[in-house]
Amino acid sequence: MAARLCAYGAGAAIPYLLTCAALCRAGVFGQFWFWTVSYAREYATATGIAQGMKYLGEIVAQLFFGAPVVWCFAAIGFLAVVYERGKYAVLSFKVSLLIWSFVGVSAGLYYRDHYFILLLPAICLLAGKAMKWCTEQVGRRVGMRRLSAVPAVLFVAGYGMAMYAQRADFFELSPEEVIRHEYRGNPFPEAAEFGRYIAQHSESDAKVAVLGSEPEIYFYAARHSATGYIYTYGLMEEQRYASRMQQEMMEEIEKAKPEFLVKVMVPGSWLRKPNSDTSILLWEDKYIGEEYRIVGIADMGTETTYRWDEEAEGYRARSKYSMYLYKRRI
Repeated sequence: MAARLCAYGAGAAIPYLLTCAALCRAGVFGQFWFWTVSYAREYATATGIAQGMKYLGEIVAQLFFGAPVVWCFAAIGFLAVVYERGKYAVLSFKVSLLIWSFVGVSAGLYYRDHYFILLLPAICLLAGKAMKWCTEQVGRRVGMRRLSAVPAVLFVAGYGMAMYAQRADFFELSPEEVIRHEYRGNPFPEAAEFGRYIAQHSESDAKVAVLGSEPEIYFYAARHSATGYIYTYGLMEEQRYASRMQQEMMEEIEKAKPEFLVKVMVPGSWLRKPNSDTSILLWEDKYIGEEYRIVGIADMGTETTYRWDEEAEGYRARSKYSMYLYKRRI
């Protein structure tokens, strides 16, 4: 055991130490330490236990009713492992994977729905265990052998129910409609249009800055960011580094003088808190007014209205959900 622990510890530590050495040599170790230790500590401890349990309670029903039969089979599989192995069940692969996956989901106690993807491998293994265990239990009873296919039928029926409940996303809606249905006001289709415009109206070495949390625009535009801050949630958090992070982002943008600048007016792209520092919001209006001219607007509603170039000048968005594209004045 000692030898295995040492080998595992060395395997974990050596790549990390080599990474630290490489980043130190590159002169960016301070930034690396800030993002992976200092700020990470603030982010992970911002949610208290009571609030975290509230988040968990709010998400449980949504998760369960997404595929109730599958979750029930997973619970039966868990109980089957406990029945077979007793107090040693926690040492089994399936149960230990479930426990440690939940620990991973619980980091920071935020419990957002997509975090639970980490649980799915363990849930699937336990559901498979339940299928096998139930089939064997039924098959061992002479009078019930003809019913040995019932667990499989129930599982297939439950899977079919889950597919039917989500039929709109899988079979009926267009990709853009799915995005609106699942992500509501987030400007994902609009980001693709902005990225396409930037790619068509700039050289490949042009820099872009996005004031908001839409880093996909850099991908769609195939252009580099003018700042290391490619999303802005951390800047609005009520934590001690927020003001410093805002100042760094503003300085990086002013120094890089990006050719294009995107201003995102969508609440979900900022997640502003009651006590958030709003310095960067005041700065962006002043900076844009002095250095840039508008070339694009996405006015988001039931259908998004786009205005480009001359049509964008003087246009006032009717929705509170909107995006603006600016080009640097020569």
